Amino acid sequence: MTLIKRLIEKYSFMRKIFMAAIALLFAISTATAQDHHYTIAIGAFVDAKPQDFNELKPLGFVYSYQQPKSHVTQVYLGGYDDMATAEKVLRILKNKGFDNAAIQERKLSDGEIVTVIQLATRDTRKNIKWEKFDKTGDLLGIVTGNNLKILTGPFEDMEEAKQKLRGIRKKGFADAFIKKVNSALLISLNEFETGIKKPVINLNVDIAEAQPTSKTKEKDVPSRYDTDISPKGGHSTAKVVKKEIPSISPPSINGRIKRHSAVELQKLLKKQGYYKSTIDGYYGKGTKASYKKARRENEILNKYAGLVDEIPLEPSGEEIDKLQEAINHLWENKKAYDIVEANVLPVAYAYQAVYWFEKEGPSSKVNRAMSKALRKAYEGKKLENQPPIDYHSTYAYEDANQLILHLFYVHAAPGNEYFVPCWVSDKFPEPVAYAEKKIAKFNSKYFKMAPCQQFDLGWDELNILQAMAYALKGSGPVDYTALSMDIATRRELIQSPKPLPKGEIKELTDWESELMSNLDAWVNRHPEHKETIDAFKIAFYQSAVRLEDYFMNKSLSKTQARALALATIHSYIGVFLERFV
Repeated sequence: MTLIKRLIEKYSFMRKIFMAAIALLFAISTATAQDHHYTIAIGAFVDAKPQDFNELKPLGFVYSYQQPKSHVTQVYLGGYDDMATAEKVLRILKNKGFDNAAIQERKLSDGEIVTVIQLATRDTRKNIKWEKFDKTGDLLGIVTGNNLKILTGPFEDMEEAKQKLRGIRKKGFADAFIKKVNSALLISLNEFETGIKKPVINLNVDIAEAQPTSKTKEKDVPSRYDTDISPKGGHSTAKVVKKEIPSISPPSINGRIKRHSAVELQKLLKKQGYYKSTIDGYYGKGTKASYKKARRENEILNKYAGLVDEIPLEPSGEEIDKLQEAINHLWENKKAYDIVEANVLPVAYAYQAVYWFEKEGPSSKVNRAMSKALRKAYEGKKLENQPPIDYHSTYAYEDANQLILHLFYVHAAPGNEYFVPCWVSDKFPEPVAYAEKKIAKFNSKYFKMAPCQQFDLGWDELNILQAMAYALKGSGPVDYTALSMDIATRRELIQSPKPLPKGEIKELTDWESELMSNLDAWVNRHPEHKETIDAFKIAFYQSAVRLEDYFMNKSLSKTQARALALATIHSYIGVFLERFV
């Protein structure tokens, strides 16, 4: 070997050692410099919504932590590598009125190194299309200034991460890669951050991508529904559902009558191993015992049994705008009234009048506000029905009857999109009863009232059925006007059952057939939800059998009883299952 060659090799070896040393020193200095990471705790808020903090978007990424079993959300802003930047942002927050904001230090030495997959990096000042990332799994983030690294994980080991990475790349994330990060930097990206509300049952799941697992099945069954909302800074009050439950015990089932509903129930129970006898359509002792066994052992039936009371009966969250939300919570804090007072829509003036009438009694202020509401609601509008009032006049509201009646007329005006909230009935029960009779004669398609009085038989199988139907609804809005009409229909069906015309009977049996057929087709595309749909059908046909006996006990024929049972079931679940028929 020549001297020159030996010198070259020696130089190359020394160069590698030098570069490695430099890299090590850099790593050590970086770790030391970045051992501290800062975020800003903006404050704790009741039922916080991301849109409440839109003005902070230029300052960094807003994220949250929901306190367990609470409506209180702790809201944070950004992630900063140095105290100077965090202090600068804090001063801006204080100037914006967030007096309780404070810098929090997060030491990397308190965390541990975990394995994740990085999907992308996004500028937090721009809109992020979260739907694209949602299909990859649970989302995590690391925030530094205005940059957000979007991650999924963490994973137990590198092998699990590699398997997950292959699937993620097939979903369009060709640049995704595995990396090690410090857990102290990680934040969870959930509904608050992404705006994606997870449905109880994911009706948009891609079967080619989602493999049924025990975890997936558990996500099908909620532990509760989110039903409570209030304006920012308001007090959290659980929604009270007023239930009119007639003292009607579930009737005994006549086992000597052969019927379609019993056949379908027996098929389902036999398929799941609860029923061992012949499918004969008679709800005898064997069928009764089989249903009891299913009710006792089927986890899905058990879990939904306690959720019916948490179905929201009036619009909430993203289904309503800021004014409707303020009207709904007018008495809970001053900010709600401020929103109403600042609005110039007719309905806003109407609720100003109601607010001051309740606070101070009759006054010229009440008279002006409600009269202005009527004038703005009807003046210059194309009227399908002429209201039985002179909306150009200024009325004197000496009692609540006329005040609430005119409030209803404002809600019935052309183009109205707002609901009468439940508290109106609570505060003014007699004036509301008077106004309801009057407004019914006006027959306005614009009048909407939240269905606060839930007429409910309270039978176990019907409770399960309605809770499951609400879960199957998915993420779409509820038609609360239709829900209110269904409740009124249910009351009439139960209290004054009458034979239905042949045309209505056919419509109801067609509805049942189409619903079951479409549910089957959906399960063929999404087989991981088969157990949920089977449980739903068990509750459906058990409810049908029970209701048929109720109506047969009212001296109605078997054919009529079946139709009336379907009509009653439709009043419980029809509005929630429109996407399936």
